[in-house]
Amino acid sequence: MASEAFGSNMDIHSGGIDLAFPHHDNELAQSEAYHDCQQWVNYFLHTGHLSIEGQKMSKSLKNFITIREALGRYSPRQLRLAFLTTAWDGPMDFKDDVMEEMKSHEEKLCVWFSKAELIHEKVEAGDIKGTPSDEDPVVKTLQEKYLP
Repeated sequence: MASEAFGSNMDIHSGGIDLAFPHHDNELAQSEAYHDCQQWVNYFLHTGHLSIEGQKMSKSLKNFITIREALGRYSPRQLRLAFLTTAWDGPMDFKDDVMEEMKSHEEKLCVWFSKAELIHEKVEAGDIKGTPSDEDPVVKTLQEKYLP
């Protein structure tokens, strides 16, 4: 099927880690024989599994969530933050407490960017001149809130 769409060579082919062997090895051998080539795929990327509350997500276990359902419960930004906290090739456990943490991170980022935008507007308007020092009340507030 991949050859039907991409031809006799493709740069990147991906799938879950469970497809590395024997599925992708078999697919590679068949495709290289069919196309009579030395290298059908340049790079394989095998992603980690997605778990739901500690169990591998599976239709047979009926513990799966669709993208549409996830977007009904969480914002796209919250989902992106959750995915960014996990290595692409490692497992990810999709849990309610993890997503609550992502909501908190999203809120902090929104507050930070709102304040940064406000500071930028004040600089542009000439209300803040020069480089803010550590004595500047805005800088102090941001340091206290966001720096350890």
